[in-house]
Amino acid sequence: LWRPRVAATCKHFAAYSLETNRFNFSANIHYQTSRDWNDTYLPAFDACIHAEHFLRSSLRLHHHGNDENSESVGKGSDDGDDEGGGLGALGVMCSYNSINNIPSCANPQLLQQKLRQEWGFNGYVVSDCWAINNIHEHHHYANSYEEAVDLS
Repeated sequence: LWRPRVAATCKHFAAYSLETNRFNFSANIHYQTSRDWNDTYLPAFDACIHAEHFLRSSLRLHHHGNDENSESVGKGSDDGDDEGGGLGALGVMCSYNSINNIPSCANPQLLQQKLRQEWGFNGYVVSDCWAINNIHEHHHYANSYEEAVDLS
């Protein structure tokens, strides 16, 4: 059974591109129709966790599928059932900000629907340093620190 010795983590998931007001900023985005959401914020994360698709197509383009190295990319992970889902990142770090007033680290539409269900990600999700604390203290989304942990 193949096991990675190094794991990459994609961060800061998602709609996070500023350094001022970052602990309580809310990116207000319509998930289904927003060009910012689908064309700006998500593609880098999709590519990061599905890097195997990029690597395979890139090697096919460079080697025209005839080089034995193009077949070695993803060996042992073709079924997509290994930890993390293949040759993409094994982790995702949720960001400090909120999306539509729901903190990223407590956002089921972001973490369960998009990441787990739509993208099939089965790796780990970690919070940024104070992101769980911010769910209660800065976003005022949870009534206590314990509830913030429970929501994340």
